Amino acid sequence: MSCAFLRRYLVPSGFAISAWTRYRATALDPSQFEIFAMPKPDVELGQLECAIDEVVANIAHNSPQAEDLERVKTQLIARAIYAHDNPEELATWYGGGLTTGLSIDDVRGWSDGIRAVRAEQQNNCAHNSRTSGAIAH
Repeated sequence: MSCAFLRRYLVPSGFAISAWTRYRATALDPSQFEIFAMPKPDVELGQLECAIDEVVANIAHNSPQAEDLERVKTQLIARAIYAHDNPEELATWYGGGLTTGLSIDDVRGWSDGIRAVRAEQQNNCAHNSRTSGAIAH
């Protein structure tokens, strides 16, 4: 799921002023994918939570458009490439990876892993988060 996908639904539908996502890939416990949204003044948090749940359910039941998935993968790979221009960012990538059990080759091969992601994997992840009770409000 990308920020653009989330915003494309939540903002025009009148639920949110803005929406964004964050993924924490390096963690000792299960990694986190976080969804954030700022409700419009007249929208209750419960309404916004239901709208977000609806977006996640839609992803779990419907494959993302190929162009949406490719766009997100391109953005993530670009971020990895740009990290090489910033010593602090690069150190964060390697430090986070090495302190959570990844090897240098794992960190270097991250972009290849992103390239290999298929729509079915994204759908399975969304479905599993819904059925396992992993979604917390």
